[in-house]
Amino acid sequence: MQTLLLRQGAGVVAGQEVSRGGNDTVRIIDSFSYNGEMVVELRLHHLMPVVDEFVVTEARETHSGVPKKELFIDRYRSSFQPYMSKAHCPGC
Repeated sequence: MQTLLLRQGAGVVAGQEVSRGGNDTVRIIDSFSYNGEMVVELRLHHLMPVVDEFVVTEARETHSGVPKKELFIDRYRSSFQPYMSKAHCPGC
C-alpha cells in the first residue's frame, strides 16, 4: 500500500480520482494545523468523499508560549463529529 500525503495548496479538488495503475492501493491523507478557523468545517465537508484520513494538529500553547486554557478542537468538537470516522488529532 502506498500513502500519499497532501499538504495545503497541493491542488487536490474534491472528486479528483488518484490512480497509480496496477494493484497499488493509494491512501490520501490530508494533514493540517488548526487554530479555531471555522473554514476547517468546509474543508472537511468537501474533502470527506476523497480523503482516507484527516490528521489535525493543534498546539497546546500560543506562538508566544502562553498555555491555552482550552483547545479549539475540544471546544468545537461537535462541529467535527460528522468527520471523526476519518479524523484524528495526535496529542489532543
